[in-house]
Amino acid sequence: MKPRLGLLSLYDHHAFSTRSLHSLLKKNSVETSCIFYRYFTFKMEPSSEAESNLLTGLLKDLSLDAVLIDVVPSLLSEAKKITGRVKSIFNMPVVWFGAYPTLRPAESLTSCDYIFRGEPEPGIMKFVNNFYAARDSEIPGLCSRKKRKEAEKCFPQITDNLDQLPLLDYSDNDKYYIEEGELYRGDPVYGNNNFCRFYEYTYRV
Repeated sequence: MKPRLGLLSLYDHHAFSTRSLHSLLKKNSVETSCIFYRYFTFKMEPSSEAESNLLTGLLKDLSLDAVLIDVVPSLLSEAKKITGRVKSIFNMPVVWFGAYPTLRPAESLTSCDYIFRGEPEPGIMKFVNNFYAARDSEIPGLCSRKKRKEAEKCFPQITDNLDQLPLLDYSDNDKYYIEEGELYRGDPVYGNNNFCRFYEYTYRV
């Protein structure tokens, strides 16, 4: 049996790395939900209590076994806030990936249970397949809180051959987003109900 995973993108609807991971997991028949938590504005107000409650309620409804969060330095405080809330409510590991845990692995592991340094794609399926066994086994790019003092020795991974990765998934399937105190289903960028709602004049590559 494979775990049910939740991928959380903070303030980024385009979320290329999160979408890449989502597509790869789906290709390998891993039940995965993609959650977009707020979107980027120049105001960048912190999330509200109502939005935090919507997120934890959604995680409960999805019956997840683990949450993976893409963490960038500018959103570290929000990532810590969400991670602390998840860990106080649910008995499941929180995994960070992205720029911040790649640059600051030991510091990241004071907040979360696991990190992926570099790109998570090279090691994600081994993490999934070992989820109910020994997650501390040798998994490319993965480091646990138990080995926080050795985190700098965890070598960051990259994907050498991009042709090995599936195309990004912009369908409405298994997608959710939380915005302005409301929970929506579907893709926030190119979904059937949301096309150009937030990004009428932008195109990101």
